[in-house]
Amino acid sequence: MNKSKKLTYLILISWLSGILYGILFDLINYTIAEEYFTKNLFKENNIPNVFHNKWGTVITGIMDNWWIGILSFTGFFILFQKEPKLTIKSVIITTIVFIIISLIIPLIPPSFDLFIIWLSHVPYESFTIQYNKSVPASEQIHNIIGFFFVSAVRKLKYTGLTAGSVISFIVFIFLTKRRSLIC
Repeated sequence: MNKSKKLTYLILISWLSGILYGILFDLINYTIAEEYFTKNLFKENNIPNVFHNKWGTVITGIMDNWWIGILSFTGFFILFQKEPKLTIKSVIITTIVFIIISLIIPLIPPSFDLFIIWLSHVPYESFTIQYNKSVPASEQIHNIIGFFFVSAVRKLKYTGLTAGSVISFIVFIFLTKRRSLIC
């Protein structure tokens, strides 16, 4: 396979990995706290009411994250120029590592917070928000724990992406050095 074809595949795989990451990340968060999307994220992204469901979550995931794969795989483009025997198989393995690490890392700190709450035996019902009378019932948050959990996870998204990029780049270098694993 010639160099330009490999570069095209690399760009395509990087772009698709960003989209796949965004869809998975948002679907996991939607499952945890649907209210975060229906009362917050869909409005921010101007998603029509007909898509205030998992399809809207997929659209949001694509809109928010299509660029992440290209940005995260900048190191591969640099390495590609120096490593002519780069294989698509090594890029796919590295992409899988990137997606898994990037999805797991943002979940750790908020999960630890929930674990501490669970250890303290504080009932979840005690977490409520006192609303002003002017806030309509349709705008009130009912799943407080889930809403704040997803909010925290989304704030840690770029930490997960950075860790995923670094770890996947290390895996990529390891695979490139060990040609027997990727040929």
